[in-house]
Amino acid sequence: MGTAVKPKIVLLGQKDPAKEIELSPEEGPVESRLAVVQDMWGGGNLTPFDSPFASRAVGALAPAKSTSIGALCHHLGRRLFAFSRESGIWIDAYEADAALSRLEKRPKDKVKLMSWTPGSGQLGNRRFTHLAVLSPSRLKGAQETLVREAAKALKPEGCLFLADLMCDDRKMSHAGLPKLYARQQYRDWLEKAGLEFYNEHALSGDVRVALLRGLASSVNMLANVKKLQDPWRSQRFKAFRQELDAVVTLHTAMERGDVAAHGLLYIKKA
Repeated sequence: MGTAVKPKIVLLGQKDPAKEIELSPEEGPVESRLAVVQDMWGGGNLTPFDSPFASRAVGALAPAKSTSIGALCHHLGRRLFAFSRESGIWIDAYEADAALSRLEKRPKDKVKLMSWTPGSGQLGNRRFTHLAVLSPSRLKGAQETLVREAAKALKPEGCLFLADLMCDDRKMSHAGLPKLYARQQYRDWLEKAGLEFYNEHALSGDVRVALLRGLASSVNMLANVKKLQDPWRSQRFKAFRQELDAVVTLHTAMERGDVAAHGLLYIKKA
């Protein structure tokens, strides 16, 4: 029996709308959504947070050749792949679902991909000098346990950068967004785990820019989608409507001050 071939994910946004595009007859709703979100947020990305959070993590941690880096995230994204390739530094990446990253990984990417299993202890003990924890609210498992495991994985004087959407004063939930936690709650968990505050980064502006760029990228994508035949056309439009609804929900929550994006940099005491 032959091995099933996974449908190729075809991105439309950067292609010429006048050209015909061949799509796999096996493309289903899942592949359609992957194509739409990558067209909006950039190839290899799943959300508008992937690129800005990863870029700030690289800048805040400032890793060097001699460092050992771990990334615990909802999705690794293009920025960390590019960093590993350009710097020559290996990254041990633990994702909610590494399926898309395995498709996107290039031969020269110095990334070891693994699926995150909460409570498994797979991060180990004193393994990393630098650890990026990105969008933890989208990961399975208790957040406090996740923070504790991440802190345990740091070497003495190691750095941890945590970036997420946060609320200022209470745990809350918005339709279309994951369950969110207060910034102070993350601080309490990090300090309880034995880490010391170093500095904080305001990331809401970066996320807003990513949202605008995603909407701009969707113009070319929609021009192409209109030329497709069904079922691809209806699947892609449905996926875009769902992503657009999520964008509106997030933007509204940020404008009301209910939600903000923050990055917290902590150091493990020697």
